[in-house]
Amino acid sequence: PAATQYQWYKDNVPYDGNFTIIGGANNQTYTVTSEGKYKVEVDLGNGCVSEGQIIIEYDSLPVVTDTNLIGCNDDFTDFYTFDLSDAVSEITNNDTSLFVENYYHLFNDAENQNGAITNFDNYTNQVINEEIFVRIENQSGCASIAKITLNVFNNPKILGDEDIYYCLNTYPSPITLDSGLLIGNPNDFQYTWLFEDGVNPIINLNNNFPTLDIIKKGVYTVEIESLDGCIVSRKITVTNSDTATITNIIVSETLIRTRVSIKIEVTGEGDYEYAVDNYNFQDSPIFNGLLYGYHIITVNDKNGCLPNVQKEFTILQYPKFFTPNNDGRYDYWNLNNTNSLLVHYNSISNITIYDRFGKVMAIIDPKSNGWNGFYNGKIVFPEDYWFSVDLIDFKGKVTKKIGHFSLVR
Repeated sequence: PAATQYQWYKDNVPYDGNFTIIGGANNQTYTVTSEGKYKVEVDLGNGCVSEGQIIIEYDSLPVVTDTNLIGCNDDFTDFYTFDLSDAVSEITNNDTSLFVENYYHLFNDAENQNGAITNFDNYTNQVINEEIFVRIENQSGCASIAKITLNVFNNPKILGDEDIYYCLNTYPSPITLDSGLLIGNPNDFQYTWLFEDGVNPIINLNNNFPTLDIIKKGVYTVEIESLDGCIVSRKITVTNSDTATITNIIVSETLIRTRVSIKIEVTGEGDYEYAVDNYNFQDSPIFNGLLYGYHIITVNDKNGCLPNVQKEFTILQYPKFFTPNNDGRYDYWNLNNTNSLLVHYNSISNITIYDRFGKVMAIIDPKSNGWNGFYNGKIVFPEDYWFSVDLIDFKGKVTKKIGHFSLVR
């Protein structure tokens, strides 16, 4: 049967089952203006009455905030691929009871839930400063709409990562690290310098400048932030290096009597290359086929620490044995390369010869025939003997050379 009459009732909160009639509410529909329990009685005629009840509860609209998403490009274009969900926490003010219904291109589409964006987590803006609308709902289904503005800026343009060296011979003088900013006024950026030595936790150096003076090896990271909020970083790895210290020059005889080999021994934290008489640097500290006489060794740090280290050295040429038996061969002992030495030295002292106990056996002129193997007019025993000689350069600097030889009978 068709309904002939309607009557609406209301039970106010707190509900007690006592419905009161709503005056004038006699239509099929009723517009609710407050929460409560509502009942409608429908007169179907012939004494038949049907009724139904519904509880109406009000809930607040979600509180949302419009926001921006920033995309930072390295390719200097106006387009960037966003994950639109990155904006949700700011839109909802971190209210986890709210959730995203969907994202839309237009406000009306968000209201009508029409034409949702399906690739919201991989969305490339279509125009500059594009506006996207997101429909936010609460558990009651109440919805609010917030706006996301997509801004695309350029990352600061900087140099790449860099490896440099700190020269220990310059300590405690610092070296200056540079942020590597290539474009823009350095004062328009914020800088954060971090340091790690591989042992301790990363340290924030609290330096907001485009350069940093340092005296310690380690990995330095500078973060550069533009006024638009784009952040890039680069690492500068600082390794210690040093000039060399020449500790020894080992001279070895060769099968060619006029030539020798040398090995240069050094200490230091550098990466070294070597040259003799400023001719062709090499990585090996061993040189073969050198002539007897005066030479200059140069040791260069390939990492750039200066100055190059140089050392003058002289290889004396002399018999390793002599046989003073008056047979006309090897009857005298003396230096062999005196004349070539005097090209580089102003003078050569007399040569003092000792026995193994340090007793002076003879003092000879390097320009004479040499020692004949006699001491105070007597023949000495065949054994090893030592000698010393001073080489005096043109500035008066004295270089003392020593060596030994054998007397054989």
